[in-house]
Amino acid sequence: MTVSAWPWRMALAAILLGAAPAWAQSFPTQRIQIIVPFSAGTVLDSMARVVAEQFTAELGQPAVVVNRPGAAGTIAFGEVAAAQPDGHTLIFAGQTQLTVQPHVKSNLPYQLESFAPVCRLFETPFALVVGADSPFKDFQTFAAAARAKPGSINFGHSGVAAVPHLQGTLLAKAAGFQMADIPYRSLGDQIKDVISGTIDATVLSIGSFSPGKVRAIAVFNPKRSTTFPDVPTVAELGYSVPLTAANGLFALNDSPPAVLERLRTACARAFASDNFRAMAAQLDVNAELVVGDDFARRIDDERREMKTLIGALGLGTR
Repeated sequence: MTVSAWPWRMALAAILLGAAPAWAQSFPTQRIQIIVPFSAGTVLDSMARVVAEQFTAELGQPAVVVNRPGAAGTIAFGEVAAAQPDGHTLIFAGQTQLTVQPHVKSNLPYQLESFAPVCRLFETPFALVVGADSPFKDFQTFAAAARAKPGSINFGHSGVAAVPHLQGTLLAKAAGFQMADIPYRSLGDQIKDVISGTIDATVLSIGSFSPGKVRAIAVFNPKRSTTFPDVPTVAELGYSVPLTAANGLFALNDSPPAVLERLRTACARAFASDNFRAMAAQLDVNAELVVGDDFARRIDDERREMKTLIGALGLGTR
């Protein structure tokens, strides 16, 4: 079931009716940990905290966000995979740790089959940004400089094969230039270094930075951002970057079915809340509710697509 933007009431009613037997269960019996695989201050973190607030009210136990950044999100997924499959440890993340990383790393600390998709809630639009004092005023001057001296542009990102890294790499490949990769563990350090000019550019989620301190020069989104209405999309610049950043909640696959149903119901209620809608609008994300089998199918489809894409970029299993 998919609900785009905010026409959610009919879908919510269907989910609640289907989940009614789950309300007789005793879950949850203790606090719920929602692991976020990136640092505080990211769009993912901010959205997770709104969902946690709604879960606390909905489920009658505190839901807390715990940040576990590092290794493009795989550290957090490994930690959750080792938890008890009782619904009290969840992960709020993008899909790429399940659709991209298996094609990049052979020694992941988790199995794909360990996770049950609970709900997909939004897509994050990203932008290629430079510092406000950068000599690159637009993408054309940036690309020209990168082509003139291959590898001279320092490109900061949140980890190999994370969405920002892949989007920047795909854009560079499409536009015919190369950049020097510099991975970061902390979003704060990444933003600080692009502002200071320590790195030339980075890809950031649009809601995670102050527009006055950096300059967006290209937007990875089908349409222009409301935050940066004057910045062209990658498609408008003439390039194709077939990668989105879908985000949602995952539980462990061995969790009791009644628990998974209750979590899906709580997700639908969180999506429908005024707080969630307000935060989605503030952070300029594309809100979309996808639950159950539809969510699982989207992950399977993306996994197949990403295998081809990763191979084409030369980032295959290592």
